[in-house]
Amino acid sequence: MAFTIRSQDDYEKAIARVQELRNRSPATVAEESELRHLLGAADDWDRTMGSEAAGERSTADALARETGAGFAVLMARLFPERDWVAELANSLGQKRSYVERHLQHDVMPPPDLVDAAQRLVNAEPSSGEPRPSKA
Repeated sequence: MAFTIRSQDDYEKAIARVQELRNRSPATVAEESELRHLLGAADDWDRTMGSEAAGERSTADALARETGAGFAVLMARLFPERDWVAELANSLGQKRSYVERHLQHDVMPPPDLVDAAQRLVNAEPSSGEPRPSKA
């Protein structure tokens, strides 16, 4: 099953399907496979011409489409030298292991984790520089 995105319209349809698959629980093996292929095709589109065609997407949009490892890389880039894993866990009222478990799999993190990450991103200054820690 190979997916190729050839236009911005194809890209938008793929993202809509990713969102649909992401909200299914439990997902079948075929749906997980389709999701991986769609995400790969969307990443290819982003790298080749998607950013110029659609303009730069927001960080929140990027977080909503990342699988565990990509999500972790993006968060680490946004919050260097911060324990963002603990911040997400605290925000959710969960243990650190809950967040770490979802970051270790090649599937979309659950919506509550994505929402918590988006809240953390939105709490940051728009310049992208971390706020000074409150002591």
